[in-house]
Amino acid sequence: MQGGNEQVLGLRLRAARERSFVGREEELGVFDAALRGSCSVLYVHGPGGVGKSALLRQFAQRAAAGGRRVTAVDGHTLDPVPASFEAEAAAVLGDDAAVLIIDTFERVRGLEGWLCERFLPGCRSARSSWWPGGCRPT
Repeated sequence: MQGGNEQVLGLRLRAARERSFVGREEELGVFDAALRGSCSVLYVHGPGGVGKSALLRQFAQRAAAGGRRVTAVDGHTLDPVPASFEAEAAAVLGDDAAVLIIDTFERVRGLEGWLCERFLPGCRSARSSWWPGGCRPT
């Protein structure tokens, strides 16, 4: 594909995803409240295939539309060591309004203690961190 065609295809795929996303008003309301500062960390969990990643994409779009910097980290592609996570998520460290979305957290579960004890406390605001996947951080 040529560069322009890839861009058009990407826009069409994004539009199709948005059209197929229905419901989840309660979860979107909780997210919107979090963006207004009502909580620090949200956790999205459930069995595979229920739409967690689709919901996270909606969260990211809403945050970006509100002018927030969004950093997404995907456990599928991340080497589960602190240095790799920091390299992917470094943008949230210096930005009070940044939103950090962690998808497929179960693949990097070994980082949980480090995230809670070292990384998140180093963030100016942990208000916008999202923990999806099949496990809840302790």
